[in-house]
Amino acid sequence: MEKKKGSDVMERSTVLHRLEELYKGHKKTVGYYAIRNDFLIGGNKIIRPGRDRLVWYENDWERWKKPTERAEEIIDVLEKLDLQYEVGNDAPRGGMLGRWIKVTTKLK
Repeated sequence: MEKKKGSDVMERSTVLHRLEELYKGHKKTVGYYAIRNDFLIGGNKIIRPGRDRLVWYENDWERWKKPTERAEEIIDVLEKLDLQYEVGNDAPRGGMLGRWIKVTTKLK
């Protein structure tokens, strides 16, 4: 588990304003939705980038869901927002679906 430096306490409106400024014009990215919906609105401190993000793939005869690993994009956004976070993996063999990001910055 690695811990990153950032602000200890931050206003919710400040984080939302920085996020809106960072994603001005293109808000349909995984990093934007993970921080805004899971952390700011949903109140979840733990973001699971592989387990919660499924992408549909299809070819001529079948269609299936596959998890995508977008942790690096989410971590990049957290660093730009100056938020503290921890990264870990709780999968038995260290797989993609066990990766988690815990935001440790407290919101007022």
